Amino acid sequence: MHKFWLPSLQRTRFFSIRHLSCMQNGRVCPCSGTKSIDNKPTESEKPLRWGMAPVSLIADDFVTALQVLSDRHHMVTACTSYYQSVARTFANKHNIPHVYSSFEDLARSKDVDVVFISSLNPFHLEISRLMLDHGKHVLCEKPLCMNEDQVIQLIGHSHSKGCFLMEGIWSRCVPAYQYIRKQIEAGALGEVVKVNCTLGLPMQKVVRVMRRSLGGGVTLELGVYALQFAMWAFGYAPHNVIAHGKLNEDGVDEEANIVMKFGPEREAEIMLSCTKRFDNKAVIKGTKGA
Repeated sequence: MHKFWLPSLQRTRFFSIRHLSCMQNGRVCPCSGTKSIDNKPTESEKPLRWGMAPVSLIADDFVTALQVLSDRHHMVTACTSYYQSVARTFANKHNIPHVYSSFEDLARSKDVDVVFISSLNPFHLEISRLMLDHGKHVLCEKPLCMNEDQVIQLIGHSHSKGCFLMEGIWSRCVPAYQYIRKQIEAGALGEVVKVNCTLGLPMQKVVRVMRRSLGGGVTLELGVYALQFAMWAFGYAPHNVIAHGKLNEDGVDEEANIVMKFGPEREAEIMLSCTKRFDNKAVIKGTKGA
């Protein structure tokens, strides 16, 4: 399990159950409110049953994190993998009762309500559509899809099926986000006018990041965190984006400098690299301070 998860699991357990409780009983809840983790389920309520498609390192982290929550609310009931032996090893480790030999079999399972998808990026759309086709709610690892057209298609498909669809931006579940949001809404920063963010890690040995065919690139690997943070801070999408960077020999972006224009004198500057280590900081500047 990655070390950065450990300190935050206990702090995020309440926020996590709030986000996911609106899928209780296998349906999307239209309410704007949320349930407390201490609420006892009624007789008609059943735990949300999760499937892992496929098993992976991040799926291992996710299942470990779910174990912080009560099995009255969440339980992992199924998994699959490209290799049956890998799925069985994963199931034995986490006491998962059902192991399926294909994504199709998991999608058809009556023992699964929602599926966590952590495949390679190019397969997110295909697997998500498959699960939605069978009435399964979907929590898909970032990036949700490879491009805007695919995202629009997938969102429309989830609406047509009446199923929950969410991109797995784990940082959004960190309590610090909620604290910052309260400060912004309370006017502590004044009007947000600038966001600066740097994200850089040496990842040359991570094959999936450096290969075009595997959906690689620093923007999809790290940049999504910075881009969503900027839009979250301003509260709306930019009207203009200017980007330049550096491609590796496979045509994958290994460096990117992005400027997002949100209005007159309102912008975000983002620096990304998967070959260099940056200070990895995000700063929100307002008319009253940062």
